[in-house]
Amino acid sequence: MSLPHMPRRVRRTVRCLTTAAVSTAALLAAVPAANASSPTDAAESAQAGATGRSSVSRSFTLPEGTTRATLSLGASKAEVVKAPQDTITCVLTVYSPWFTFVGGTPRIATQAETTCSSWVTSLSIAVELTRNGATASVGDNQNNFSSSISVDTAAPCAEGSWVAQADGDIIYPPLFWPPTGDISVQSRALPISICRN
Repeated sequence: MSLPHMPRRVRRTVRCLTTAAVSTAALLAAVPAANASSPTDAAESAQAGATGRSSVSRSFTLPEGTTRATLSLGASKAEVVKAPQDTITCVLTVYSPWFTFVGGTPRIATQAETTCSSWVTSLSIAVELTRNGATASVGDNQNNFSSSISVDTAAPCAEGSWVAQADGDIIYPPLFWPPTGDISVQSRALPISICRN
C-alpha cells in the first residue's frame, strides 16, 4: 500500500537542496563500482513483536577506504580523509492500533517511529490508519540532520478491522550506499466490535 502524502515530495526537495553544491553523479562516482553494484550492502529484516509492534530495518554502508572530503568553516582549508567502513542502520516501527479515549470520545490510535544508529541527512515518516481497508486517518512528519523521528494519528472509533501502515524515507549522508532508502511496515490487525464512551 502506498500513501499519497507529503514525505515523498519533501524527500525530493531535500535531496535537491542537499546536493546543490555537489551533483549526485559526483557523489556516486566516489563510491567504488564494486560496492555500488553489490545488493548485499542493504540488509532488510522484518519482525512482529509480542508487544504489538512491527519493525523493518535497513543498513547503509560507507565503504572502507572511501575518499571523503571534509571542510572546516573555522579555517579556510579542506582535507580529504580515508574513512573506515561505517554502517548506519535505521529501524522503522509501527505500533498496532489501540483503543483510547480523547476528551471522552472513543478513538483508535497508532504511532510510528524511525530510529537510526547515527544522524542522517533527512528523515520523513507517514502513518496511515485504515478501517476495513479504507483510510481513516493519516499523519506525517519530516526532519533534517537527526537520528530519529515519530508520528501519531487517531480516528473516531468504529466497528471493523483496524490496521496501521507506516512508510519511512531516509536520505543518508553523502557517499553512503545506497544514498536513499524507502521502507514500509504494516501492523497486525485490531478487530473492534463495539465502541463505548
